[in-house]
Amino acid sequence: MKQSDTIKAERFRRVAFARTDAVMSCLRKLGNCSALASYRYTQRQVETIFASLEKELQKTRALFANPSYRGKPQFRMTEVPTKEGFVQTLLTKFKVEAAMRCLEENGIEPNETATVLQALCYILLDAEIENIIGG
Repeated sequence: MKQSDTIKAERFRRVAFARTDAVMSCLRKLGNCSALASYRYTQRQVETIFASLEKELQKTRALFANPSYRGKPQFRMTEVPTKEGFVQTLLTKFKVEAAMRCLEENGIEPNETATVLQALCYILLDAEIENIIGG
């Protein structure tokens, strides 16, 4: 192994292991949310969390299978998304249906759910833009 390969292997070991430890720590913290003495949740919420985690894990594993493919970046700090674009990104069909069911289960009328979701997205976007520009 060349010296540069040895340096890269050592850097990988150091960085990847530290990041793996950080992910494992975050997962343990997420597991703390299962305490019914402190939290209430539905099975649907749990399934949504784990589906998201599994999808991200699959994407990360795929990067190691094909290291040259990095995919299209989802967000760049130099680009400030429009509210409409942000809403479209957030509100995929699955997310909209799941969110609408959740709102309806919590007493929001079916004809009001789309308006509530759009308002929530605008609030989230405003908060994210403030974080980006330091407002």
